[in-house]
Amino acid sequence: MSDSDDSSESPPEPRNRLQGTSQGRRTDFPPKHWISSELELFGAVKAGKKWKPNLTGKLHPFFDKKNWPDITQERFDVLEQPFQLSTRLLKAAGPFLCNFLPNPKFRGKDPKRLEVNNKRSAQEIDAANAVLVDIADHLQWREKDFTDDPYADGVLGANHADPMKTDRGCCDEINRLMDWDSSMRKAIRAGLRHRPVNISITNQYVDALLTTEKGSDGYMSVTFAAAQTIVHELGHTLYYHDLS
Repeated sequence: MSDSDDSSESPPEPRNRLQGTSQGRRTDFPPKHWISSELELFGAVKAGKKWKPNLTGKLHPFFDKKNWPDITQERFDVLEQPFQLSTRLLKAAGPFLCNFLPNPKFRGKDPKRLEVNNKRSAQEIDAANAVLVDIADHLQWREKDFTDDPYADGVLGANHADPMKTDRGCCDEINRLMDWDSSMRKAIRAGLRHRPVNISITNQYVDALLTTEKGSDGYMSVTFAAAQTIVHELGHTLYYHDLS
């Protein structure tokens, strides 16, 4: 067998490997977890820097307290910074949201192409944001302990098609289509404008924010992770909001 036919040949070196660290091994895939000492070496943790998480301003209606009916005020208040960051992410997504708000054309099918067109007019973005606010009136949020759910290993958030069925999320392939179809028919009969949805977010975020020093590396990591999960779940909701 010639050298060119040797299927056991090592993969090429990653172009941007980090010399002298576990990230620089002869593989395209880094370890599942960074090594703590390396994170310190690169100044990602324990850098001695005190951050100032001081984002302020009007929050998106998604994060009105009325949309979080079961959370205590203390736990709601500690989510202020993730909410502020999520609000800014939604604003930045304005041109992208114009792909399917206010007039979705997918009809339950995957779109062939979605693109960010930064030449969207202010009127287009305003129209998309108006529907976004309307969808917020059809949502409820709650905290959930996913650690006790045998079907939710590693899950940080989940959409529920029917607010009356909060025991399973859209990732349940067996019941997903039936639940979404059932919730659509109920919403139409009730005269609703959008599909009602419950979103569950892991309670580990709030627990961490309550017990971690504000401005520390850990606090900032949790803030970003919480905002990322929140916006991710909203992405599911916006895609499935239509009742057609």
